[in-house]
Amino acid sequence: MARYEEATKASTIGAITRDWDALVDLVAPELERIYRDAARLAAKDAGYGPFGQLNEAARDYARKRAAEMVGKKWVDGELVDNPNAKYAITDATRQRLRDLTELAFDDGMSPRDLRSAILESSDFSASRAQLISQTELTNAQAQSAMDSWSQSGVVAKKIWLLSNDHGVPDECDENAAAGEIPVDEAFPSGHMAPGAHPGCFCDCAAVLE
Repeated sequence: MARYEEATKASTIGAITRDWDALVDLVAPELERIYRDAARLAAKDAGYGPFGQLNEAARDYARKRAAEMVGKKWVDGELVDNPNAKYAITDATRQRLRDLTELAFDDGMSPRDLRSAILESSDFSASRAQLISQTELTNAQAQSAMDSWSQSGVVAKKIWLLSNDHGVPDECDENAAAGEIPVDEAFPSGHMAPGAHPGCFCDCAAVLE
């Protein structure tokens, strides 16, 4: 009986999450556009033309990050599980779904009640969706600027700029305190650029030769 119940729980979670891979094709084009626009802006601000591999770099970033968001990676043209995915939005969601499903079985909830509990969960709230989108926007823009600056030949260093909304001390303070560092060097937190954490809205500025 216990084995059957565990299998049923796993099947329920799988049925809810099996379409997450479809997010890759939905998210990638938007990430590509954000990356490309940010690269052009970074080039314009620093006074040079966009680097030649802009479109290819944008596609590569978008494809890789879209897969990583759902805990996947590309191997020989196929999506496979990636246990080391950074900021995978599915990690916390899977755990929450698992908790809710176990609660539903323990409390004898109906499928309708479980559906309502899932929809009311904070994991599917508008605030979490906005946090994810803002975080991904910051990361795509920052990575694009770093790639553009590294290939420009005119950007020597970079500085970490704290967000106006930065109120809680964290690794971003240490990054900002580092001052000007070489453009291809990591900040003290180990990050090449913002964001250093989910919800990080810090920025980076180029220091020309």
